[in-house]
Amino acid sequence: MKYHLLIAFLIATSILRLNAGVPDIINFTTKDYNGHSINYDIAQDTNGVIFVGNAYGVLEYDGSSFRKVALNDGKSAISLGQDANGNVFVGSSSELGYLSKDSLLKTSYKSLKHLIPGNPEINEVFKTLWYEGAIYFASPKAVFRYKNEKIEVVEGFNNETLIDEVQIVKGELLYWQADKGLGKIKGTKAKIFIENRDLAGVNGIEFLNKEYFILGEFGISPLRNEHPSFQKTNNILKNAIVTCVINLNTEEFLVGTQKDGIYLMSSNGDLTRNFNTQHGLQDNYIRNLFQDKSGNIWIAYNNGIGIIKWGSPLEYLTNNQGFEGMGYSGITYNNKLYIGTSTGLYYLDKYRNGLEKISKFKKVEGLPAGTINYLSIENGRFIICQAAETYTLEDGEVKRISDGKWYGSWIWKTANRFNKNEGFVGTYEGVERYIFEDNQWIHRGHVKGFSESSRVMEIDDRGIIWTIQGNKGLYRVELNEVRDSARSVINYLSKGNFKADDFNDIFRFNNKIYITTFKGVYFLDKDSLIPDPSFKGIAKYVHRARLYDENKIYGIFKDQPYILTKENEGWAIKPSSVSFSRSSLVGSAEFFQRISKDEYLVGTQDGFTIYRPSKETKPNNIKCLIRNVEIIGEERDSMLFYNKPEKSILFDYKNNNIRFSFSFPEFGEMNQIIYQTQLLRNNKPQSSWQNVKGYNYKEFTNLKEGDYTFVVRAKKGNSTLGKEQYSFSISAPWYKSTSAYFLYAIGLLILTFIIRSRFIKQAQKLKEEKERELEIKEKLHRAEKLEIELKNKENELAYMALSYTQKKEMLASLETKLDSLSKELEHTERSKVNSLKRTITSSIDDESNWENFQVHFDQKNNNFFQKLKEVDPKLNESYLLFCSYVKMGKSNKEIADLLNISVAAVEKRKYRLKKKWGLENDTSFTEYLRGL
Repeated sequence: MKYHLLIAFLIATSILRLNAGVPDIINFTTKDYNGHSINYDIAQDTNGVIFVGNAYGVLEYDGSSFRKVALNDGKSAISLGQDANGNVFVGSSSELGYLSKDSLLKTSYKSLKHLIPGNPEINEVFKTLWYEGAIYFASPKAVFRYKNEKIEVVEGFNNETLIDEVQIVKGELLYWQADKGLGKIKGTKAKIFIENRDLAGVNGIEFLNKEYFILGEFGISPLRNEHPSFQKTNNILKNAIVTCVINLNTEEFLVGTQKDGIYLMSSNGDLTRNFNTQHGLQDNYIRNLFQDKSGNIWIAYNNGIGIIKWGSPLEYLTNNQGFEGMGYSGITYNNKLYIGTSTGLYYLDKYRNGLEKISKFKKVEGLPAGTINYLSIENGRFIICQAAETYTLEDGEVKRISDGKWYGSWIWKTANRFNKNEGFVGTYEGVERYIFEDNQWIHRGHVKGFSESSRVMEIDDRGIIWTIQGNKGLYRVELNEVRDSARSVINYLSKGNFKADDFNDIFRFNNKIYITTFKGVYFLDKDSLIPDPSFKGIAKYVHRARLYDENKIYGIFKDQPYILTKENEGWAIKPSSVSFSRSSLVGSAEFFQRISKDEYLVGTQDGFTIYRPSKETKPNNIKCLIRNVEIIGEERDSMLFYNKPEKSILFDYKNNNIRFSFSFPEFGEMNQIIYQTQLLRNNKPQSSWQNVKGYNYKEFTNLKEGDYTFVVRAKKGNSTLGKEQYSFSISAPWYKSTSAYFLYAIGLLILTFIIRSRFIKQAQKLKEEKERELEIKEKLHRAEKLEIELKNKENELAYMALSYTQKKEMLASLETKLDSLSKELEHTERSKVNSLKRTITSSIDDESNWENFQVHFDQKNNNFFQKLKEVDPKLNESYLLFCSYVKMGKSNKEIADLLNISVAAVEKRKYRLKKKWGLENDTSFTEYLRGL
């Protein structure tokens, strides 16, 4: 019997483990939240902030960052619950209480244990629940009700048996007591209504198929009637060990386990899906589950925290589901889902059930390795455009229909509007032509006369081929009558001043062929390329395009698709989750294809995304949260509030540097959120909306005095999701206060008096200075006059000395000539000459003029000649006169003219005297004499 049960279990688990199509899963490790690895429970307040019960206390998460809230004595937060107002209550080990805000609006823990009558030892509070206007704290031996700031002990329990579980089921507060059974709590009374002494280790109570079921270490068990259909489920859950269960709706439940992650269970007891570490969970040990206001499932792992984007219209097919490579193409055919990747072609049997069950894909054999560029059903035949050749799939067998020349195979287009039995394949070397005959497609050869790579292609109603070569332009290829070669090939590069790589894509919408370019979107009017003004403002989102339905297209921009909806005469971007898939599209080979009425298959770099538009929900009424208000300081920042203050603050002018931190609690989408901020001063915007991406704060410095409003909003794509604002004021600086202005007035009067007094004094001073200036000018004038007179007298002395010298020299010369003459004369005549000679000699010996010159010169020049004779007593009159000229400051030329000698002779005299007196070479002769 045990062997058969084991076989049944292995078969069941193997079915459940063949899983495909999983929602987005986000995980947080201890490095992300800086806490203990073990997490116990999760709650959410009215602002959308998530609280996680951690082994080191409570973690507060706003979508951007985690904060830690410590409990008394560092205890663990084992259970969390919130009341109707969103207040969070905490159950711990021998402790219970709630979270509140302190004076700085920082979350802190407040104990309620002192309110328990008798303050008994309460053990571990494993469940905290809000029920009928009260908070119930459940421990293994007692349940406490907190209401109206009073705690009462629920009657009906004793210390003999333990309470395993307390849970709200169908609007009733139920509990499981070991060795007794299932009970109900009403007010402060507890009573067993289904006795059962067999089950222990209960971790969940649910009402399934009109029956109470208990889940726990034993699996799942009905309480009253046997349910054979649950046996398979029981075998799986018993081995996995159930830890928790939550009710998603009347038909679906999520079951957390200790060994195998999470199971989705229907109301009939069927386990329809399984999520474990193979599908993206961080840990298979699930301690608790919680569904937030947006429908996300939060996971308290034994090692970390997780989020499953349960309500998202996106699910993912990834490489761990039986296929490899990036997603290039996909199609449904004969109840199978075929996907083409960068490595080959794969399929999923009974794809509808397979996607629900998350089944694995199988590879289509017979194709060479390479990218599957395009899949299509043409005239009932399965067409495969592979990296090198074109194939069909018949009865599961692959058959090549191209000629084997390895031109490549990009895309297939049937000329339906011209001839539905004519098909064309774009290749590296141009276009290949196919004809549908005898219920099969037959290759008719290469279209001659055109050899450009044709990755993007469309056929118009006239049978003309329009194709884009990404680096060369848009080509119009018109075929001849036999349609085996090009009659004409026109490159539209010259039409509209296009660049070679401006052309991107071709798509057909509402019977028109559109061409997307970097310059905008155009449509074809026969052979004319006409700009389409309806795409004005959003043309950048249509670098490439894919058909959505008769009113919508998917524009592709930066490897992400955007839904464009036709509204009146223009297009609008419709908010869509598919624009924010966790994986980008495959650049330049973007794939987007409807595979059922409400399902689209999207190729991505990690595989495929399944998009279900019907699951799109309106954005929740979530607002941005102002999380911190800080003063920015030179040495350190000062935290004022940890949340938005309730009242406006008047900041001192010295505190006019402020930082606001903010968050938007749309969990698991923070990389898609862009914040925008704006500051208003006296109700006037200081700037337009400013984007804040990559961080969640905004700083304002050197704010002027006035009334301000800080506004922050969150945007995802073009949609505004939430908005918050806070008003505050900056006081005027002290020098702009009323008292300061009064002091300024008094100071101005005093300053006026001082200035007037100083002006009068200054005027008097100026008058006195002017008088002194006139007096000084007169003295200077007299001094200048005396200096001129002195200069004239010096010149007179110089000329006197010169005259004396010249006269003496002339008389000496005359005396010599008379001597010579007397020798030739007779005695009588000689006597007359001698008499004249004596007179001349007497004149020569008269030195009064020279002595007078020396006396006058010494008086004016501090006994110059006396000092000069001390230096050189042997100087004759000529050298003394020479030195006096130098002393007077005469130039060499002036001295030469006065002494009737050359300038060179003047220099020689200076040189000889310097050498005679033993002066240094670098000593100036002139300066030396002036210094005597």
